This record gives sequence, structure tokens and C-alpha cells, in this order.
Amino acid sequence: MQGIFAFVLVTLASARLTRLLVADTVTEPLRRAVWRLVGGEVPPALLEPITHFVARTAYTSVSARRWLWKLMNCPWCSGFWISLAVWALVYAITGGTVTSTSVPSGQWPLWLITSTLATSYLVGVLANREE
Repeated sequence: MQGIFAFVLVTLASARLTRLLVADTVTEPLRRAVWRLVGGEVPPALLEPITHFVARTAYTSVSARRWLWKLMNCPWCSGFWISLAVWALVYAITGGTVTSTSVPSGQWPLWLITSTLATSYLVGVLANREE
């Protein structure tokens, strides 16, 4: 993959996977099951994705179940982890030749972190524009 093309492709793939997890109807049964696991009846409003920082503060419990629920309903939260996974997969598949030149072996952690942060930010922005 070449430089900007790789970045755009990974950003769009991450955005699509995030939307699939957070908002698409095909994953609604999964979100319902997680809400039941958290221990609640599924109110319809909770099936809507959480897209604003203020709305996310309603869930302050640090339990793993609540964290999973928050992750599955917040495009900013899940977008980061999905972007990280996609970049790591691309890096592993291409053997470090994601850009037009190879990423130096000692610098791949920095490259992975900065690429993930940039991609996850754009995923969050795209998710907010869909509202």
C-alpha cells in the first residue's frame, strides 16, 4: 500500500467497522444481548449509538460489562480500538511496508500509535456527521 491511499483505505474501513458495531441494525441483537448481560431491560433509547461526550458520562461504572456496553455504543471509543486493530493487521500483513517506504523496525510502535490516533479521530468525526 502506498502512503495516503493506505491511510484513506484504513480510515474508511475503520469507519465502516465502527458503524457496523455501534449503529447498524444487523448488530442490534448483539447490543441487546450485551445490555442484558449488563443487567438491564433494553430501553429503546439505549439502542441508539452514543455520539456525544456529554451523553457518555451517564455510564460511570467501571465494571467490565458496563465498559463493554459503552464501547459498543460509542463510535469515539470503539473507533479507536477498531482503528488500532485494522492498522496492526495491515502492518502485520504487509510486513511493515504500509507506506511508500518501510517503517523502520524500531519505530513501528510510534508509527502505529500516531496512525491509530489520526484514523480514530477521523472515524469519530465521520460518525458525528452521520447524525
